[in-house]
Order: sequence, then structure tokens, then C-alpha cells
Amino acid sequence: MKAILLHGTDGSNKSNWLPWLKQQLEKHEFTVYAPSLPNAAYPNGEVWSNFVIQNMPFEPDENTIIIGHSAGAALIPMLLQKLPAEAKIRKAIFVSGFYTNLGWDKLKDLHNIKVNYDDVKQKCDDFIFLHSDNDPYVPLDEPRKLVKNLKGKLTVIKGQGHFNLGTSSKYKEFPKLLSVILKDDALQNLYLASSFRGSGVAKLIMDDIENLLGKNATEIQLSYITTAGNLHSTDKKGWIDDGRKILKERGWQVFDYDIAGKTEAEVATELNNKDIVFVQGGNSFYLLKQIQNCNFSKIIRNLLAKGVPYIGESAGAIICSKNIQDQQYMSGDLVLVDDMKDFTGLGLVNFLIKPHWNRSGEKREKFSGFLRETPNEFYNISQPIICLNDNQLIRVEGDSFQIWQGNSI
Repeated sequence: MKAILLHGTDGSNKSNWLPWLKQQLEKHEFTVYAPSLPNAAYPNGEVWSNFVIQNMPFEPDENTIIIGHSAGAALIPMLLQKLPAEAKIRKAIFVSGFYTNLGWDKLKDLHNIKVNYDDVKQKCDDFIFLHSDNDPYVPLDEPRKLVKNLKGKLTVIKGQGHFNLGTSSKYKEFPKLLSVILKDDALQNLYLASSFRGSGVAKLIMDDIENLLGKNATEIQLSYITTAGNLHSTDKKGWIDDGRKILKERGWQVFDYDIAGKTEAEVATELNNKDIVFVQGGNSFYLLKQIQNCNFSKIIRNLLAKGVPYIGESAGAIICSKNIQDQQYMSGDLVLVDDMKDFTGLGLVNFLIKPHWNRSGEKREKFSGFLRETPNEFYNISQPIICLNDNQLIRVEGDSFQIWQGNSI
């Protein structure tokens, strides 16, 4: 593999996390080209792109990844446009990239090459954008313009400034960026909720996804997978009806879909042109069986790698674990599903979720009953368990997660 690292304004190949990233990539047997670009205080797109091409120690090809920070990210489309017509690289990663000169006089010559984005898209199929929601120099509208022009994937990371030492002392290193380079699924965005209609939960999720996708509510299309509720009678699917109503009131376009009895090709086709996949709650073991029957695990991983967010409520959250067999000690779902032998989940997280932790009444009594009947089995569960109240969700971003809480209940 090969990598090209491009620094930003006033920088060099010794700036911020670039030396660390070069060292890490070389440990993974990358050949790394990390030039110090001329007159870095006043970036010039024509000068910089010519310098990179003239001094490049290898021919860029489908084993090449270009990573640019700030002005170095802004340079990437101009650089790709200058490559030979037949050239094609594996991946382009924009860190704090921007589209205009941001009103700065020192950037007036950075975009002095007219870019044909249709030509640029022919040089790479995978454009990835990392941006912070509090970048003091580059507003989110900037990468969103590039994402739209290049049909790329934007991941917005909270509270990271400009991903540089000027805004955070930790940016001598950048492990998250390394994981994005090395792993195709590192950008997975999951929203795993106990109850979508829990106090404040839907708003947290929808606000974040609209920000993540950079789309207005009315532009968003969502696959609403209701399969987990198939074993429930029509008059006892209130959570599905309420969830759909919340989404539609927001303005999102909701497409109901049942994966039961569908082939892998059918499911992949149905989900392929949607912005979001929402897997609803119900019987987690029945849902898992239908997921296994259509190879949903492969489908959702492909979608996640393309930047499609996943929302899972209750059962839809539970099945994201590597294995859900231990759920039988926390719910009665298994007895309703015949011939269940394989409990392998989607494997998107390394923990098991126990939803509705604060729910009183029938659910509390059922759980208490399982504890009384199988205490040894429950306390011998070895995988981590995260218990969620109905006003909480787990936000998974790449290989890290946070627990978010809505309104108090």
C-alpha cells in the first residue's frame, strides 16, 4: 500500500499528527510520501499540486490513499484532476477540508485551479470527510459542499476543533484517522436505543443524523424494518406506529420493509438507495433468524462502510452484538421461535444491550422472574452488558461509543 500525506497552511511534514501517522503507516508496510509543501504560509494550488506530482516517489494507483489536512485536504481534488486520465486511487481522506478561501487573504491562491468534479470522481470511488462540529476555522458547510460534489461520506466528530495542536494538545497522534485508513468499516454510525419514543431520544438521534448527512429533513429517505414485530398482533405494535409517526412528523420519508422471506439480493436492492436503515423492536430471536436467512450482516456492513447510519430500537439494538444467546436469561423471546440454534449477531459492537431497564410493570416482573429461575446462568454471562433506560441510547462512531441521555424521566 501507498499513502500521500498533505499538511495544511503554515505547516510542514513535521506538523501535528503527520509524523506519527507516517510512522504508524510504515509499521503497516505502507510506502509513505509526506512532502513539506513550498511557501506553506500562502498555499498555491497550482504550485502545490505540481510540486507533489514532480516529487512523488511512486505512481499513484488503486493501492494508494491520499490524506490531507486543512489546506492539504482542499488540495486533493486539484491534485487528482492533474493525475493522468487512467490513474485511479483507492481512497481520499479529507480532514478539516474546505471548499472556499474562508475569507482569508492568505488562501486567495489556494483554489486557483478550476476543478471539474466529474473528472475527479473518475480518479477515486471513495471520498471520506472527517470534520469537527466546533472547528474554529472551517464551518461545516464547507465539507458538505465537497461531499455533495464528490458523493462522499462525512463523519462529524464532536468537540475536536481543527484536529491540530492549535486546538487540542492531543493531536500529536490521531488514532481514529489511522483506523479509518486501515479499516473499511471504521466509519460506522450506530444509534442503539432502548426506546425511540423515549423522552428526548428521537430528537437526539434525528438532530445528529441530519447534521451528519448534511441534509434537510424532507430529503432523507429511511428504510423502516418492522420484521421484529411480526409475532405481535396488529393491535399490539404501538411502538412501531409511534416511531413511524415521529419520523414522518419530522419530515423524513419512511419506507416500511419486512425482510422475512426475502433474499439477500432483494434486501440489498431495497436498502441500497436509502439514507438510513432503522431496525425496529419486537422479538430479538425471531429478528435474528430472519437476518441470518438473508445475510443481512453483509448488507448492513456494506451500507455502513458507505456512510449509511443505522438506528436500532430494542431488538434492533440487541442484534448488533456478536452473540445474543444470553438474552434468553433476560427475556422470554426465545420460547416463541422454533429451532433456534445459531445466535450469532451482526457483530457491530462487543457488548450486549439490556433495554427498558427502568420499565416498571409487566416487563420488570418478567425480568425479575428470569432472575429467580436462572440466577446462575444470568450471573455467569461473560460478555459485557449495557443496561439502557428508555430515555438513553448508545451512539457508536467508528470503534468508540458514548451513552447519550434525553430528557429526565
